[in-house]
Amino acid sequence: MTISECIHWVSQHPNPVLIYMIIVPALAFIVALFFDKTGHQSPGKYLFSILIYASTLPGVLAIVLSGYDLFILRTDLKNVNMLVYFLPIISMGFTLAIINRVVDMSKIPGFKRLSGLMMIIAVTSIIVFILQRLFIGVVFFGSIYMFLGMFVLLFIIIKIGWEKAFG
Repeated sequence: MTISECIHWVSQHPNPVLIYMIIVPALAFIVALFFDKTGHQSPGKYLFSILIYASTLPGVLAIVLSGYDLFILRTDLKNVNMLVYFLPIISMGFTLAIINRVVDMSKIPGFKRLSGLMMIIAVTSIIVFILQRLFIGVVFFGSIYMFLGMFVLLFIIIKIGWEKAFG
């Protein structure tokens, strides 16, 4: 299944995506009510960790997809599917805001790794965009596979460098 086919499937079947994007922040709100001041302790922090990952993975994917379509493909964002491009980002924002009001994010297991991953993805995307604009061979002769290959290679290099420098 290609990304275009996946986006088309979501357009044809919006209910599961819509339900998922509403349930995750709603669950974060409910869990926040139960673990108001004790969210950094054992059961609460793991529930918050699951909810953070459940919201940020689709959110980061939507950010990368939106950035690719906006800056590389020059797609008009008025003509894109809101469930794919905007709802995951909004759901991620609400979920993180709800959890951040209750718990210090540094106490959530895996959050430092997740925020580091989001930072590495952002830096890699910016570098790939700059290289794609500067390197004429990718512009004229490259395909999406060359672009993705460049992204993966840069991601690995930046991740190894980041770990050696800060980890």
